Amino acid sequence: EEGSLNITHYADDMVESNADEQTANMKETMKEVEADENLDLMKARAGYDLVEKIATNDGRERKILYLTNLQALHISTDPQSMKKMVNTFCGDKTPYLIIDLVQSWGFYNSTTLENEHFFQEDSRHNAGIDQNTSPFKNKNIEQKTLSRIHLFMLKVLIPLAEKTNAIVMYNAVTNDCILAECFLNMVEFMRSKWHGDPPFTAIGTLPRVDNLYSNEKEDSVWRSIMMKSAIWSKRHERFLSEYNHNRGEQLFDLNENSQKLLIIEGIDTQVVDSLKPMGRMNRGPSATLIRALTRHIGEDVPQLAIKTGACLRESSFEKSKKGIHPHGMKMFLQKIHVCSATLCIDIRKRKEE
Repeated sequence: EEGSLNITHYADDMVESNADEQTANMKETMKEVEADENLDLMKARAGYDLVEKIATNDGRERKILYLTNLQALHISTDPQSMKKMVNTFCGDKTPYLIIDLVQSWGFYNSTTLENEHFFQEDSRHNAGIDQNTSPFKNKNIEQKTLSRIHLFMLKVLIPLAEKTNAIVMYNAVTNDCILAECFLNMVEFMRSKWHGDPPFTAIGTLPRVDNLYSNEKEDSVWRSIMMKSAIWSKRHERFLSEYNHNRGEQLFDLNENSQKLLIIEGIDTQVVDSLKPMGRMNRGPSATLIRALTRHIGEDVPQLAIKTGACLRESSFEKSKKGIHPHGMKMFLQKIHVCSATLCIDIRKRKEE
């Protein structure tokens, strides 16, 4: 019995020792991450071009700007850095319109991204939305609806963007926004007409990367882009590879048709606790950067915000420090205050009275 007790004590000591060692290693890692962030922030302040050019699988060029939260906040307040970012994305095109495709979810594909636990836990927020379930009577009706949205993009939105050298902002996550999905599909369809890139600027935005890390598929688009990006892959090797692996499998991924990507890491590495030893998620800097971007382009340039689909019930997010939830109506209401025009699309066929 005494020998057994000693073995038990030895095992407990070993577990405690390993835990202490892991904690010490994590603290050391986060110090290195903070040092990297400070260096990257100095580069941004010094005017370094942080936009990377990487090749897509079909040989085209993809531009990606990967920013930490600190860098996003700096660029938001520095006119010179903002000018450099806009010029890199837009080139010598002068935009006369900003089109904001506000996140529009709730269609079948968007209900396949999250795992079952999400729908069970957040059912009070996702009222009327079930996992792997179309919001229509059947998928055939949904397909007809998608055809009408594609036609709207082809006949209305894309010609408008062409005529105005517009900047089109959209959600870069595939299947998470039906407007972005249909828009990019039609842009690809029109490439033969343009003989290359479109005569407007389309920028896919991502306010946080942690969701991508729950998609561990080796052939995922985000992983391919991350491995080709010197900035992102360095962050990945430092600490992101260990981030968020306890959420279960989810299928978030970047849209492979996105040619220009503005990715904000969305993690406050300086806010560390026992629950999030590698920092807490915060999409606030992303929203700040997007607002600063539209201000920089000019108050005289009109803005058009478009939304359709479902909305999240936001009561639990009102006091959140994570920023306004992109699925909620508050995000769209915020657009009403800053945009010249807003458009809510009712995509259901209704009988005329």
